[in-house]
Amino acid sequence: MSRLKKNLFMAVFLLSSIFTFGETKELLGRNEEWKYSDIGIVSESWRQNNFNDSTWKIGKSPLGYGDEVSETDPSIPIGTAISFGKDDDKYITSYFRKEIEVKNLNDIKELEVFLHVDDGAVIYINGVEAFRKGMNDEIVSYNSVGKFKAKEETFIISKTLLKEGKNLICSEVHQDGPTSSDLWFELGIKAVLNGGIKSDTAKIDLKEEKKSDTIITAKKISKITVTFTGDTKTTKGFAWYTSLDSKKSDLQIVEKKSNIADFSNPIKFKGTTTIPTNSKK
Repeated sequence: MSRLKKNLFMAVFLLSSIFTFGETKELLGRNEEWKYSDIGIVSESWRQNNFNDSTWKIGKSPLGYGDEVSETDPSIPIGTAISFGKDDDKYITSYFRKEIEVKNLNDIKELEVFLHVDDGAVIYINGVEAFRKGMNDEIVSYNSVGKFKAKEETFIISKTLLKEGKNLICSEVHQDGPTSSDLWFELGIKAVLNGGIKSDTAKIDLKEEKKSDTIITAKKISKITVTFTGDTKTTKGFAWYTSLDSKKSDLQIVEKKSNIADFSNPIKFKGTTTIPTNSKK
């Protein structure tokens, strides 16, 4: 949690608008139905559009086993409990497929992808790898183990893998070993529309993504609070919450004169960073 206290005249709604991630449109909700295979191994063509998934099961997201609710948000219950094989010899990999409809592709600037996975995953769009999290750089197979420490992140990725009309989203979720106690898969996609305010979430460079697992670390602000001290017309204190990867974040302030905030010449401040007792993650 970062804090700043500075004499300045500003309406509260103005600060809130600065941190907006731009106008978005939901392409894939986090609680929608997916087709899935929970038998441990599938055909190599499983992520292609022409793959026959008629025998796959269908379940509502979040999908997984071992946890009745989300570890990061206890208010979210598991949607579908999937199979895993034997207790002491669980399947390492589970597979998920989902078709979405995309219209007006030219209006989309980029994609905001929410991923909550335990333990690691590789995400594909129309048969091509979009990004991976918690997996090494090697070619993955049904017995490749994964480990995603943060469990939940939001990423900004390019829209280049999308096409107008029907698009196939696939994910393979990998456990950290055959005795893993739980699996969780939850994914949502929003289209960030052209003309919106630039996101503070780290972008994924599709050409460089495999060189470092840290370049797609999310820096999304989850909450902003405002406090008042002394002369409430001129003094305000601000606190904003991010993941631990975004500690020592700075604040830029501009006057919003139109629907687009111009950050070419902002007022810049440096705040202090602490780990709050009520939200240590």
